[in-house]
Amino acid sequence: DELEAFINGAIARTETCFSVNTLEYLQKGGRIGAVGALLGSLLGIRPVITLDKEGKLVVAANADPQQVLNTMLEISSSHGELERICIAHEGAEKDAEYLYGEMTKRYPGVPVLMTGIGAVLATHLGPGCIGLFVRTKE
Repeated sequence: DELEAFINGAIARTETCFSVNTLEYLQKGGRIGAVGALLGSLLGIRPVITLDKEGKLVVAANADPQQVLNTMLEISSSHGELERICIAHEGAEKDAEYLYGEMTKRYPGVPVLMTGIGAVLATHLGPGCIGLFVRTKE
C-alpha cells in the first residue's frame, strides 16, 4: 500500500514535455493528420507536447527549431519546486546536453538523469525527439 501510494504520488507530481524533430512519425502513428504534418513541415514548426492529467497529448506550443528547447525549459520551469529532473532523447545528444546544462544551472542540487528514450517510443516519435520530465516536491 505504501509503495502504491508513493508511485501514484510521484506520477501525479510528474510533468512531461517533449518535442519531435519531424512530424512524419506522429502522422504515421495517427496522432496528427497528413495535412497538419505537411503544413508543419513546410512552415518548419516543431510542436512542444505535454501530457494532461488524463495522459492525453496536448500541443502546448509550436516553436521554430531554434526556440523549441527554450520553450521546453519555460514550460518545465513553471511547475514549482522540483525534486527530480529527467532528460530523455533519441539521437539528440546536443539538445540533451543543452537542457542538462540549463536545468542544472536553474536547479542546483536537484538530481538530473539523462537517458535514451528507448526503441518503442523512438519508433513512434522518430529520431531527434527529446523529452524533459520534472517531478515537483510534495
